[in-house]
Amino acid sequence: MSTTVTKGSERAEWEVTAPFTGVIYKKNFIGEATTALEAELFTHVPVTMNESTKTIANPSGHDLLQQIRDDLEVHQKAIDGLQEQNDAQQRAIDDLMERVALYREIRKSVLCGGLSSNKQRNEAAHGGNIREDYFFIRGERNTSLAEKCRERFEQIYGFQLSEFQDRIPTAPARVIEAFNMHGNCILLYRWNKSQKQGVKKQVLSKLRQLLLPWVQNLTPVDYLEDGSPSLPFYDNIVSLYESV
Repeated sequence: MSTTVTKGSERAEWEVTAPFTGVIYKKNFIGEATTALEAELFTHVPVTMNESTKTIANPSGHDLLQQIRDDLEVHQKAIDGLQEQNDAQQRAIDDLMERVALYREIRKSVLCGGLSSNKQRNEAAHGGNIREDYFFIRGERNTSLAEKCRERFEQIYGFQLSEFQDRIPTAPARVIEAFNMHGNCILLYRWNKSQKQGVKKQVLSKLRQLLLPWVQNLTPVDYLEDGSPSLPFYDNIVSLYESV
């Protein structure tokens, strides 16, 4: 259908089709049509077409629509801000749960023998824990100390933290365990005995071979998952590691 509307200083016949919205505001009455406009709505009311907002309205109608749009924008920003706060709080909670996991295991070993050997207790208390170290470095405000910790991180885990730090919180469990085995080989006393150096060198070499594709983000989605082609190599490393 068509109706006469004003565009700038010109009056012309316009074909009005969806998705234009027509709003006529007069006194306390609003007439609205979203898919088709009845010509009689405009018989006695001068209207203009706003192509950018897809609306046809008289001046008061345009003002009303703009006010509604402004209000919606303000409310949406407020909602987005609350959502961001909620997301940040949830991340903080998730981080905290990750960080207390180690200490729960240590207390479990004291209370009910969850860590059944001195070897396991030493690993939990003094060995590699890449997630905890990541959280510590991320939260450290002293830039000089944080930089020293990053250097030590690379010595312990074999890779620079900056290469994959954003992926540590969501890394597969076996990837985390592989990093921790690497850390244990560097940190724990039993791996520094002279008679263990041959096995240690093998384990570290195999762990690097296993972890490098993951660090470079070149692994398939099922990497080190149950049934994946990469799992036998991981199991071989674990057997060699546990032989010490």
